[in-house]
Amino acid sequence: MFPPEVRRYGGMTAEFKATSQHIPVELLKKISFRLEGHWAPDSKEENEKIFVAEKATEILPETESEVCKFLMRNCSSLGKTMANHIVERFGMNTLDVCAHHCKQLFDIPRIDDKVIAKLNDACLSALVRADVLKLLQGVDVSPSAINTLVETYGNETIHVLENNPYKPVPILGFAVMDQIALAMG
Repeated sequence: MFPPEVRRYGGMTAEFKATSQHIPVELLKKISFRLEGHWAPDSKEENEKIFVAEKATEILPETESEVCKFLMRNCSSLGKTMANHIVERFGMNTLDVCAHHCKQLFDIPRIDDKVIAKLNDACLSALVRADVLKLLQGVDVSPSAINTLVETYGNETIHVLENNPYKPVPILGFAVMDQIALAMG
């Protein structure tokens, strides 16, 4: 998502090159971020504005258009027409349907098991990551630690963190899990 100031530049197209030491490139291409930062002083290039992102927070799609793009990014065999059809059917509940009620997707004409499985994995992962980020809000935990937790425990990640926060010690180490447990009380 671009900051509100970007609107004053009209029909500008912006492209961000994102890199991270903590998030795999494949995952960076599939998730959306809310950027916080500032506009750099004017560039040497005419018509170029540089936004310096100081913080990038992973977010879930916030509009039906973003949900459609999310589906297409996370399921390479899903075209725009099919993605639009799914979103028209389920609206802003699409991620939840794909993650938790994927049998409803069989009502969509010409959708197959492979596409449903990819959508299920992508949506479930996105929703779990969002829940983990919300739970750990204010805790300084690296994105790679969150990735590891979600990859290891899947849909049970929140349950593990709330009920047995030291269970992931063999995976992430005592220091990280102690920090999480202390921050959660």
